[in-house]
Amino acid sequence: MARKLLLMTLWTAAIIHCIAETPKKEAKVEPQAFERLLKRHDMIFDQIPERWEVAPFSGNGKVGFMFYRQKTQPENVISIHVGRHDYYDHREPYQGRQWLWVYRGRLPLGHFNLTARGKITGVKLRLNLWNATLTGTVTTSRGQFHIEALTHAVLDVISFKIQPEGNEEVKITWHPEAPMPPVYESLQKKKSHRSKYWEMMAHVPMPMP
Repeated sequence: MARKLLLMTLWTAAIIHCIAETPKKEAKVEPQAFERLLKRHDMIFDQIPERWEVAPFSGNGKVGFMFYRQKTQPENVISIHVGRHDYYDHREPYQGRQWLWVYRGRLPLGHFNLTARGKITGVKLRLNLWNATLTGTVTTSRGQFHIEALTHAVLDVISFKIQPEGNEEVKITWHPEAPMPPVYESLQKKKSHRSKYWEMMAHVPMPMP
């Protein structure tokens, strides 16, 4: 009995040793599997984006764009708002105070207006996570135009293709913006119910024309 128990113990130990010594094969996952996984989570836009918070976007860490129409714009216009990470406020902390909202705050660069012949009535856009590409259609009262856009992963280049259909035409114009920090503008607009700290921030000099 003791001999059988000893043999069983040695046999079990040998099996455990073999399992421990056997190299584990890494599970191979085909790229198509990742593509199918990400496709289920692509961002879909079926309403005209009217704020940057809900706009389709693309970027590579330095340059990028957002695609939306501001409520103040004409109904036949939608814009490509572009930006750069290294285009920022160069003011230093003011009088020894750590104004983090001042230091290195990004500045607005400008936007391209896409002006259609007809009124923009809807969008059907998809942000493909696998290809990092924005594709889709903007529908107007005169037809539609297709878009395909991306930001290059290595080069600081934004590609934005536009293909009108039907009786539609699209005019593209560039509109630069003043290099004014958005936080500074907000401080100047708010005139009432401001705290002492808020007042101090609002009076930090802005040495820009």
